Amino acid sequence: MRKHSDALIHGHIPTVTLKMALGMLTGFFAITAFNAVDTFFVAQLGSAELAAMTFTFPVVLMIGSLSMGMGMGIISVVSRALGAQDRERAKRMITDGLLLSVIVALVSTTVGISSMEFIFRSLGADGEVLNLVHQYMYTWFFAVPFVVLTMAGNNVIRATGDTLTPSLIMGLTVLVNVILDPLVIFGIGPFPEMGIQGAALATVLARVCALLLAAWILVRRLRLIAFEWLSLNDMLAGWKAILKIGIPAALVQIINPISMAFIVAVLATYGEEVVAGFGAAGRIEMFLIMVPMALSSVMGPFSGQNWGAEKPQRILHAQKFTSMISLIWGVLIFAVLLIFAKPLVALFNDHPQVVEAGSTCLHYVAVGYGFMGTVMIASQTLSAINMPLRSAAMITTRLIILLIPMVLAGSAMGGVKGVYVAILVANILSGIGAYFYLRTGVLKPYIARQ
Repeated sequence: MRKHSDALIHGHIPTVTLKMALGMLTGFFAITAFNAVDTFFVAQLGSAELAAMTFTFPVVLMIGSLSMGMGMGIISVVSRALGAQDRERAKRMITDGLLLSVIVALVSTTVGISSMEFIFRSLGADGEVLNLVHQYMYTWFFAVPFVVLTMAGNNVIRATGDTLTPSLIMGLTVLVNVILDPLVIFGIGPFPEMGIQGAALATVLARVCALLLAAWILVRRLRLIAFEWLSLNDMLAGWKAILKIGIPAALVQIINPISMAFIVAVLATYGEEVVAGFGAAGRIEMFLIMVPMALSSVMGPFSGQNWGAEKPQRILHAQKFTSMISLIWGVLIFAVLLIFAKPLVALFNDHPQVVEAGSTCLHYVAVGYGFMGTVMIASQTLSAINMPLRSAAMITTRLIILLIPMVLAGSAMGGVKGVYVAILVANILSGIGAYFYLRTGVLKPYIARQ
């Protein structure tokens, strides 16, 4: 663990960030492959099943975003403690954070199950599609505790500077899911044919395997769990430190599925095929933005440890480098999608209207992927350096001032294509604003005061 921390604080910035990003990229590929595998097999059942899974995206992302926000709180306090060479505080924060994650998971499961009907009707699901959504989500919610705890454990490991091990854990999850999905969805061999509900069951079992492995690594290999009894006051103090970062960071993460839910609701007025096309495009997009996501995730532990070590200049250099890579990646992806958008969408569903809707979405929004990366980089950095409210304000501004008004206006003026143009413009403007705000509004003034 020590070698990872030393590299973050003293290593060559491009080398360190790229090496960590490669580890993160492996993990994001695993996560995206996990979701894409589910979508691929469910899509073989029909357009109604694919549309049903698309309606579940906002809720699934909501839970995932809540977990990521809590994980960001853990990363922030743990990485700053490690940067300041305070291992005992890091262990206490990790243990407190995992206990807090258990509570969050149980509350999320209870609220999700009790409000399921209201949520999905509000998103526009009805009839057969709504029934399929219920089949999937009733089973999926049992996976929430395992999802939340695994993400918390993986974020602890990342806080040490090790991005490869969490990726290997997610790789195991994908392997289990790939094996189980066709067996329980289509009823191969002795397994029952469960349809879309089988995809949810495979998710639950895969997440259980991931949690067991993550727990073993934290307890046996890294020895980062404090088993000694802490007083209630000490535990509450630990929770307060984590929640100071975790609540705003969770709100920042939750805004993304709220945005998706809003867009899905707008697109639902144009028909089931448009929603299915947007869902297929969304699964493809998850692969395409893995590089910006990996770069932004690196900035969490990198910024936290360097902030704890009082080296903000390194954070400034890392932000510039990772943002540049993100923008270059966005240009490359746009060029690729000009040619391959339709064949990629057709892999998920070859219905002509679905292919047209999905490929049109990709053609319009791809230009903004690099700018999405600069927003994520700025957000992760602000949370890591103990400025979560600024991160939350920046992301909220993107949603309320840019995305929602632009999507409504785009839909009114240009229909489906107008919605996609609005998403693109909102991403570009927010990306530019986030980059310069972090650079000139936060880091440079802080460095000047040192």
